[in-house]
Amino acid sequence: MSDLISIESLRINCIIGCLPEERKTPQDILVSVSLETDTSPAADADDLGLTIDYHALAQRLTRFAQSHPFRLIETMAERMAEICLTTTRATAVTVRIEKPGAIPNAQCASVQISRTAHV
Repeated sequence: MSDLISIESLRINCIIGCLPEERKTPQDILVSVSLETDTSPAADADDLGLTIDYHALAQRLTRFAQSHPFRLIETMAERMAEICLTTTRATAVTVRIEKPGAIPNAQCASVQISRTAHV
């Protein structure tokens, strides 16, 4: 059984990028995560402790991004996937990071990765 818990377009203001001006001035990124897990134990017991606390995870990812000034969104996505897989009940995760305004005349630049837990 594979259920999904998602956080969509979490806005985080952080240092990200390779250009000199990007290394000085925080900018917004949008982070979306989709976590595969079995939600039935939590649903049966109506117990948050048996599922993924998406509010706590959003706070954790925000603190992480704001305290680690990465150059590449690819690197940030990898580290966020690791956080999701090591601190939650997720068996797999997809992380998408969008960088609005990164490319003139484009809505955003983005990267999306999918990773599974090592059992």
